[in-house]
Amino acid sequence: MDVFGEVVSNTSITPEYFWYEMTIEELGVVLESISKKNKEQWELMRLQTFHLIQPSLSKEGVKKLTPYKFMPFPWDIVQEKEVRKVSAEEKTSIINRLKDTKSTGKVAKI
Repeated sequence: MDVFGEVVSNTSITPEYFWYEMTIEELGVVLESISKKNKEQWELMRLQTFHLIQPSLSKEGVKKLTPYKFMPFPWDIVQEKEVRKVSAEEKTSIINRLKDTKSTGKVAKI
């Protein structure tokens, strides 16, 4: 769904206000609010479903299974970014290219 449809269908904001009066800052806050509301609805659905299936699980399954393992969401998983170590030679090369860029006025490729 496009941004306009998302905002108008999930809030009480009128199309006229969206197109003619809303600022970018307001739009950001509204979209964040819609996202938070959707996330909360999915969390509630996960907990309800988790509790509904518990009678069907074995005792070991009940002890081992958590709502997060049962139905993981993208926001549950914190991904660590791999950081590459830069060697001293690479650092020197980057600094030299930036200095050359400053003196010539051209854009440096790092």
